[in-house]
Amino acid sequence: LFYTAGTKWCGSGNIAEHADDRGRFDDTDSCCHQHDQCRLTLSGGEVLHGIRNPKSYTV
Repeated sequence: LFYTAGTKWCGSGNIAEHADDRGRFDDTDSCCHQHDQCRLTLSGGEVLHGIRNPKSYTV
């Protein structure tokens, strides 16, 4: 599991104990948490509606 130091929501997955659990960088964590709740994602290399994710990770 990879995540950015000082956060609980920024990385591949999260280490939060509950939805309101944030790390030392609260604003950054809040942003990552909001992105994690988005239902629209593109896996690495996936094309959806003419939009391609060239990365190896989900966006």
